[in-house]
Amino acid sequence: MLRSIHAVGETVLIKLLRHSFALVSTALLVSWSQPLAAVGSSELKPLLVNAVDWPPFFIRKSSAGLPGFAREILDYCLPKTGYVARYEWLPVKRTYQYMQQGKLDLAVYSKKTERESYIRYGSLPMFTSEVGFAVRSDFKPDGRELADVKPFRFGYLAGLALTPELNELLEQKRAAGRAAVEVFQLTDLFAKLLQQPAPVDVVVNSKETLNWLIFDLGIQHQAKVLPYAVGRKSYYLTLSRKSANVTDPEKFFQQFDACLSDFQKQAAFNSLLRRYQLGL
Repeated sequence: MLRSIHAVGETVLIKLLRHSFALVSTALLVSWSQPLAAVGSSELKPLLVNAVDWPPFFIRKSSAGLPGFAREILDYCLPKTGYVARYEWLPVKRTYQYMQQGKLDLAVYSKKTERESYIRYGSLPMFTSEVGFAVRSDFKPDGRELADVKPFRFGYLAGLALTPELNELLEQKRAAGRAAVEVFQLTDLFAKLLQQPAPVDVVVNSKETLNWLIFDLGIQHQAKVLPYAVGRKSYYLTLSRKSANVTDPEKFFQQFDACLSDFQKQAAFNSLLRRYQLGL
């Protein structure tokens, strides 16, 4: 029995590693390619956008080569404002620093009062997200309340914005010396969840991300997302107040939000939602 469980864990890990390796070339093409609307246009001014690795909103590695839900919106609407996106993959923590310094022009954030000192927000949300929990398929509690996952070992992404309650729970686990594993790559979380022996019992991330990764990695029989979720937030396009590239922020956001509002009414937008396992 132990050999069988170990073999299953090895198979899943090998699959995850092959998935990451086989998609390196695709990821490079995605991260540096220009949006179609900008190709051959000398009138569009480039803006530096952080495409933080956050599937399905920004996707660095996808078996289908998809760029991400938020990125497709940006590639559709930014040209209508006179700009074109240039994407740079940065860790979450460095994004904050670069937006404060004006080294990045644009990023996608939830609303927080303390951020308004260094960024401007659009008026329409691009999408909403909530924090959820992924576990192995044989996880026994129903997962309909936080108490169901509290006793277990957590894995989470460095820099991920969580609710105050979850931050407090993670801090308590760290202080008590219990497993609270921090990683810098999303696929590492599932590798740690599914390996034998597993150092992680519960993966914490946005529910949309967890659903997407389980689908994209093809591990629906090994992992599942629990029904309980917390901290639902809306996310907006934001502009660094120190950006030297957008001369009229008010006009920029008026044009972007008008495009987004119109796009959300189209059938193509519903197709976009389905493509990324959103709104199902």
